[in-house]
Amino acid sequence: MSKKVPAEPQAHDMGRGAIKDNALKALVTSQLFRSRTEKAKKGKGAFQRKQRNQKGQAYKGYAPSDFYGLLC
Repeated sequence: MSKKVPAEPQAHDMGRGAIKDNALKALVTSQLFRSRTEKAKKGKGAFQRKQRNQKGQAYKGYAPSDFYGLLC
C-alpha cells in the first residue's frame, strides 16, 4: 500500500484584493458561500420548456449542404 500524503488546505481566492480588517467575514461573504438552489429533476416543478423537449425542432435550419462545408 502506498502512504497517503496529507492534503494541504487549498487557498480560496475571495476576489476582494488585499483584506485589511476581517478575513473570516470576507470569506463568508465571498462567492464560495453564496446560497444556491437546486433544480428539481423529478417531481413537481421539474418540467422545463427548453429546446431538448420540443419534438422536431432539434435540426431546424440545418441542411445537408451545411455539413459538407464543415467537412472540407
